[in-house]
Amino acid sequence: MVVAGAGVEHDSFVKAVEKAFSPCEHILCNEPAARNAPPPDATVAKYTGGYAKVERDLSQYHAPMPEFAHASVGFESCGSRDPYFVTSCLLQSLLGGGGSFSAGGPGKGMYTRLYVNVLNQHHWVNSAQAENHSYTDTGLFSITGSSDPADLDRLVYTLIGELRHTAESRLSADELSRAKAQLKSMLLMNMETRAVLFEDIARQVLTSGTRHQPEYWVEKIDAVSATDVQELLHRMLQSPPTVVGFGRVGRLPSQADVSRFISRPITSRLSDRIPGLFKRLI
Repeated sequence: MVVAGAGVEHDSFVKAVEKAFSPCEHILCNEPAARNAPPPDATVAKYTGGYAKVERDLSQYHAPMPEFAHASVGFESCGSRDPYFVTSCLLQSLLGGGGSFSAGGPGKGMYTRLYVNVLNQHHWVNSAQAENHSYTDTGLFSITGSSDPADLDRLVYTLIGELRHTAESRLSADELSRAKAQLKSMLLMNMETRAVLFEDIARQVLTSGTRHQPEYWVEKIDAVSATDVQELLHRMLQSPPTVVGFGRVGRLPSQADVSRFISRPITSRLSDRIPGLFKRLI
């Protein structure tokens, strides 16, 4: 158990915790069932990939807007103890994403790759967003998007195509610097909130046994190179894909089709995003 606090004097906080939790014996320890319970399973999680189609009629939720189908494609990333952990966070910032319509001021990542190469290039894509989830033993990196149900196949291939081209194309110094600035900004602004600060303290202690100051992570972010990003992407794309669809998902590609698409050699940018079988007039 970890008890964390922020904005309090350390010694007085320790005394308050000792008073509240001493003697440190949980009430469940007196229960026979708890005493005889097996120890927690410490087996390292094994990523296997997967496939799920959840058919739903979403037409009533979008009125008077068009009905959308949703798809997510994920790959094994890295855990919080992996040397590429910070790289995976930077990759999420680099890809970014959002919706086809975005209200508000600057600083929302309009120059990220999913905005520039997907949302701004394909009018039929309603949303595209990169997501990164890191645990102690492994992680999951995914891109989730939405489109008209009739376009769900080419949506999936377009999202994967952007991952592939990020892995193979040269990352400019400007976009790498921009992604680093955005990631550092998000980190430092979050640390200004007390609730986030003490949760960060607790999570770091639970996962790594220590707590690193924000300056430590800023240095780690600055040290990531374009080569690091592409090495992580190549590693991710070698793992079995996870493909999930929600809504009217009749056109969701199978896991086998997605795997074959990933293994294809990259030719041109357009043909990579939309395989010949699914090419249509855009």
